Amino acid sequence: LKHRHRKQIRQIGAVFFEKHLKKTLRKQAIKRIQQHQQNGDDVFIVSASPDVYVHAVCEYLNCNGYQCSNLDYDTDRFTGKFLGPDCLGAEKKKRIDLLSIEHGIDLENSWAYSDHEADLLFFESVGKKVAVSPTRKLFDIANNNNWKIESWKGVSSVDGKLLRKNQ
Repeated sequence: LKHRHRKQIRQIGAVFFEKHLKKTLRKQAIKRIQQHQQNGDDVFIVSASPDVYVHAVCEYLNCNGYQCSNLDYDTDRFTGKFLGPDCLGAEKKKRIDLLSIEHGIDLENSWAYSDHEADLLFFESVGKKVAVSPTRKLFDIANNNNWKIESWKGVSSVDGKLLRKNQ
């Protein structure tokens, strides 16, 4: 992808999503997102995945926005590197905090869904936590903290979702 134009990369990501990722989205995740949207909640995807396809996932799910690992461009050409740190751990928490400021999100009344303990800081940012088909370690942490634990079948393409109730 190096040196390709931003528009070409966006198109490549959209095609990759349609051909490969779309069928891997968990039906339960789609249903939950739709339930939140029907309840008037805004939905944001916060993921370590690259923006090359997170954008397409966000559009498909009709989300309000996203934060993720971003490709770096120089005069609309991909440099072959990422812009800033990956959206993981402390960086993911920082991005959630920025989303809350930019969109007036009440994090204490927000929902977070994740399947991995790498998202513990992500979970600490919100009031309502759901461990989805979690790793053994996250299962134990969630169980010890009385967080909701759900089992969703299928493979997830996007690792974290942040949802909030409209004010």
